[in-house]
Amino acid sequence: MNTYNENLRSTIVSSLLSQEVDQKKLGSQKNAALFTLYHAQGAEIIAAEKLEAAGKQAVFQATVRKQAVNSSNMANNQLASTTQASQYIRQSVTNAAVCAANVKVAANSILRLAGDIGNIFSILMAADQDSALYKSAEYIRDLINDTAYSAETASHTAMEASMYTSEVASATLLDQSKNTNGLVNNLLKSCSADFDATSQAAAAASRELDTAVVNRGLVEGNLQDIAVDLDAAQSVYRTMNERLNLDLNVDNPGETSFTVHFAPIVNAFEDRNMPLPVVQDYYIIVVKNSKKFTFSMATAAAILEEEESKRHILKIDISIPQGTCSQMVKFKEQVLKDADGDEICYGQPYVVFLLAAYTQAYKMALNDFSNYLSAPSNTFVLTILWPKVQITVKSAFVTTKKDKEQTGSIYALRFHIKQNPLCDCLPEYRCILLPATTGLSKPGFVFDLAIAQQVAPGNYTVAAYMDTKDMDDHYIAYIGGETTDNFGSPLTDQAEYYVLVLTTSSPTVENTAGFTDTLSDLGVHSKFQYQISDRS
Repeated sequence: MNTYNENLRSTIVSSLLSQEVDQKKLGSQKNAALFTLYHAQGAEIIAAEKLEAAGKQAVFQATVRKQAVNSSNMANNQLASTTQASQYIRQSVTNAAVCAANVKVAANSILRLAGDIGNIFSILMAADQDSALYKSAEYIRDLINDTAYSAETASHTAMEASMYTSEVASATLLDQSKNTNGLVNNLLKSCSADFDATSQAAAAASRELDTAVVNRGLVEGNLQDIAVDLDAAQSVYRTMNERLNLDLNVDNPGETSFTVHFAPIVNAFEDRNMPLPVVQDYYIIVVKNSKKFTFSMATAAAILEEEESKRHILKIDISIPQGTCSQMVKFKEQVLKDADGDEICYGQPYVVFLLAAYTQAYKMALNDFSNYLSAPSNTFVLTILWPKVQITVKSAFVTTKKDKEQTGSIYALRFHIKQNPLCDCLPEYRCILLPATTGLSKPGFVFDLAIAQQVAPGNYTVAAYMDTKDMDDHYIAYIGGETTDNFGSPLTDQAEYYVLVLTTSSPTVENTAGFTDTLSDLGVHSKFQYQISDRS
């Protein structure tokens, strides 16, 4: 390769690698912004739940305070009434005693008068029974006797009235009223303090929600800015790769194959009416990503000069059409090795170089007898896909009143899964509950595979393996009072939640980079209503 071509290729490689670095940097920033948005939306949801709970508590405390005010008013009125009653009863006791004494004095006077009249009647009866004076005395005697009897009765009644009046426990009633009034007023103070505290909590929750809403808006704006920058960087990379690197790229890296795309080299002399064949053969060379900076034309030429049976290179055995060419590489059906002679393995990042061997006639026309080596393609990793769980709540959930293994559990999430035959180990199934937003078919916040992988251990439940006779493996996870949603909030009674299952590498898996996590689909069939009460 001449100096010009070497410098040109070096410039192309460095330019593409620079753009790839920018994409990775912006991609990392976008992921970070996405996680920040997720947490900001979570903070907003939690703040809204706090505000709703504080509002309900404030209404309850207002009702309690109103009842306490009414009770306090009644207690105050009762105390005023008992105070007045105590004063009147003391006055009544004094008046009744005075009345009884006066009636007694009058009764004694009447008795003495009755005695004197009786003596006069006795004298007249002895002296002259048939006289008019005797008859008048007899009449007066009968009247005074009746009056004396009535006086005695009135005296007895007055004394009983004085006795009954003095027996009224007005002082005790007053003391009890004072005690009751004090307790009710203390209750009113306590209820008022609780109402004030709840009102302040509701106001604080409202301010917290306002702050969360503003913060979420700022984070969304930042995410959109980064997304625009990332789209621009990706567009620049695609344009540069298309114009300067034959649009070489690798896609669909999977469990058994990957596909290489590139545009065939165009004859540089077509405008001179020189229809020369350009490329004799195209070759694909797989290189470890860590060595793409040092891989050169000299290394590629050395590989090409090896015996065909020992070459770590893949010849494209197709006729090159006009436009983009695609070549699927099935590395499981053939022993494919990288440029170092190592077998292609899962979890290892690779790039692809395209080596074009020019025809001898075209080399002579160019007056350059070197071949063409592209810049590295995009980085790709071959992985095994963990099995994806298909959740349907109606068939997956079994309500249980009480379970022997999990006391107090309300729900048992059961599902069957068929393992990937390429996996020689079992994954971990993380059951994640997402709070559902009323009226929406989605949670109302961002949540994808990348975010699911970052959910804290305390905010998901790992399903346990159940030994059954089924063809597929059977797993179960319990959801109860200690279960939290993806944000770490306790489950709310009567609230709706989405169930998602993240299939990821378990702690016993050594080569975690060789596996790709999967997340179950989110939809109406994965939603259920949580209820605290036991159900049979």
